[in-house]
Amino acid sequence: ISYELGVRKPSGEFFARALKKFGLKPSECVYIDDIEENVLAAREMGIVSIQYVTPDETIAALKELGIDTEA
Repeated sequence: ISYELGVRKPSGEFFARALKKFGLKPSECVYIDDIEENVLAAREMGIVSIQYVTPDETIAALKELGIDTEA
């Protein structure tokens, strides 16, 4: 959605605009990306962030957060 927000990741402004667009607080989100720089930028904004490496690792990280991955 970078084109919709008018700014690209890993800019903190990207995450601020995305949160505003969806009416969410950082604590209500989990961000997953394969690019470490983007994950770190989201984390700096207070968003729980997971770096994607493999499906199994991502699912395990989500389960650690108490997120049901079977839905």
